[in-house]
Amino acid sequence: MKLNSDPLNFIERNFVSRAVVEFCGPRALVRGDRLRPIIGATQGMLVGEISDRDRKIWVLADPDVIANHGLAHEGNAALALALIKALRRGDGSVVFDETVHGFVVRPVSPFLLLFRFPFVVATAQGALAVALLLWATMGRFGAPLSPPSPLQSGKHGLIANTAKLFEFAGYQPVMVQRYVHSIIRDVGRQLHAPAGMSEAAMVEWLGRVGRARAVDVECGAVMRRVDELVQGRSRDPKPLAALAREIYRWKREIIDGVSRGSRHHRRDS
Repeated sequence: MKLNSDPLNFIERNFVSRAVVEFCGPRALVRGDRLRPIIGATQGMLVGEISDRDRKIWVLADPDVIANHGLAHEGNAALALALIKALRRGDGSVVFDETVHGFVVRPVSPFLLLFRFPFVVATAQGALAVALLLWATMGRFGAPLSPPSPLQSGKHGLIANTAKLFEFAGYQPVMVQRYVHSIIRDVGRQLHAPAGMSEAAMVEWLGRVGRARAVDVECGAVMRRVDELVQGRSRDPKPLAALAREIYRWKREIIDGVSRGSRHHRRDS
């Protein structure tokens, strides 16, 4: 195999003295009308040149010459070095393209790594966290509502808080019992009951007065039922409220008299 020394005096000076004899064995050669032989023989070319506009492309027919296993031979290494130096022409850069073997060039900017797997998962989580933060701190329309005061002023708030305390402590039966007894004593005072009477005697006397005035409610029965609820420690508000309404109706009817519409109100719950 011989060298074409017209375009490659560099290769002829640095390579032919040591490596030509090692290329006498069988090699994969190439033929072509567009190829200009750089290293060739009558059977074909080992290295050929193609002119493409302003570029010159060298075609190596047998890649085993410069492969890793081929560089173990001194002549192959010298040929590869001579080819690279001839193509380099001064201080030019040498680029080995390995994309055909699956090697992908890493992005130069670290910012681009945020949009590649697996870093894109962390990027998506960070974007979601920022979106939730903006949503939580987003301004509302209009002036902010003032929070309600912890304690309302006036009688209504005082009465409501007192009722909640009594309910929490379970004092409803005792309160209704005292209300019933105080109503009975107040009615006896207004009807001028005999002085010095005991509570039992007053209840009996008011019962006779109620029957005389056609009052259906019996104050003694109401007092007995409320005493039973207190002794049984019942905390059901429904029977207690019913007894309170019943004793109030009894007071109104026994003092003011039974009106025409009172019969209807007695059946009203």
